[in-house]
Amino acid sequence: MKSPEYVTHGTPSEKDAKNIEKKGFKAEEGRATVSTNLLYAYEWATDLSRRHGSKSETKPNEGEEGRIVIMKVPEGKRVDYATHSNIEVDKDKKEVSAYVDKYVSGKKQLAIYESENPKIRREEIENAKEEISSLKEEAEKYLKSLDIDSSRIKSREDLVKQIENFDIGKQIEILKSVEDYDKKINSKRKEAEIPLSLDQESILLSVRPSKELGKELEKFKSEIVNLKSPDLEEYLEKLSEIIEKDKNNYIGSTDVKSVLKNLLETTTESIVINHVRSLEMDVKHANGYKFKDRGDVVYPDKEINSQELREKLEAVKRKIDEKDFVLGSESLTRYIKTSVNHLLNELEGDKNSAS
Repeated sequence: MKSPEYVTHGTPSEKDAKNIEKKGFKAEEGRATVSTNLLYAYEWATDLSRRHGSKSETKPNEGEEGRIVIMKVPEGKRVDYATHSNIEVDKDKKEVSAYVDKYVSGKKQLAIYESENPKIRREEIENAKEEISSLKEEAEKYLKSLDIDSSRIKSREDLVKQIENFDIGKQIEILKSVEDYDKKINSKRKEAEIPLSLDQESILLSVRPSKELGKELEKFKSEIVNLKSPDLEEYLEKLSEIIEKDKNNYIGSTDVKSVLKNLLETTTESIVINHVRSLEMDVKHANGYKFKDRGDVVYPDKEINSQELREKLEAVKRKIDEKDFVLGSESLTRYIKTSVNHLLNELEGDKNSAS
């Protein structure tokens, strides 16, 4: 994917937003921390339940308003899909495995990279994290073989207390083994959890997620999902007016309309990809695929009426085959047409092969 020019980050804590405004944005390479979807950032800024997925140490107060932080991607950094956002499709076994939810989310959840090749760097991070997971499992099995409960060990002192009934030689052996595991895990963490930052100059806007703003963004999304081409200039006027008139917003010398124009285009792309990938998974459910996520966790079967899904896709096809149909950029319009035709063929193909 082409690295975007601007990204968003939604936080339900006002304190977090103020820290970002003053000190810049701190993140972790490959971790899903940014988006090109304005509505997704709005949801993060208004839904406190999403806080559980954040690494921030600050906690929002009850009733506290969050912020939508908009940033410029500086030279030398790239934005791409986050780690663990891919899927693997086995047509012979009729299985979809890996990170289905994140795959469907498309461009809603993205990450920042220092590397010129985010795809390779993403794979390196994923491999390092898998090795960390394997090392942790090995350590837990080792301790379990000694009847030691690893869940109760939070410090070296905890471990020493749990092994005090062993003879001194065995205690030394256990401590050395656990220390070796810790060294290997910490070494891999240096590969997998690399901190990075965008400096204060990259912070362009910090916007209060007002109900008025949310209403316009929902209308914008509704038009796209219904395959209508939104009047970009009209939305630019409305959204920039809402943002500029709110004295609580941090704007600085930013050209609000220029930034919003770019983000409305990437928001359109994000919503379309999300919608198409959701239909893609429905087709696979309808065709009897089994879904496994993050190892051996099996998703429950999703009941999909094949005929209704086919009618839905055919209705979409009629719309996109209209001579004057355009949604977003030319490449996005091609993506919609190609994807829908492929999904109809896939649905029909499996029906024919089963008959």
